[in-house]
Amino acid sequence: SPLLVYAERGIYSAQVNWNEPVATDNLGHALSLTSNYKPPQRFNQGIHVITYTAIDQSGNSATCTFAVEVLGMKQIIS
Repeated sequence: SPLLVYAERGIYSAQVNWNEPVATDNLGHALSLTSNYKPPQRFNQGIHVITYTAIDQSGNSATCTFAVEVLGMKQIIS
């Protein structure tokens, strides 16, 4: 289930912060970590998928994905 965040009153968006994942390999080499968003990030109402990809020096990769849902005031009341 997504991380739920409530929109700020009157602007229909929210400033969202999260802890970025930490990637390591079994040899202790540095990994390249990329993402489509970096914290903190302002999101409009709706569901936003955040993806991190780690790539080691050999080209092996792993992906971490999670969702953030920003709810508006009308969604909270109903």
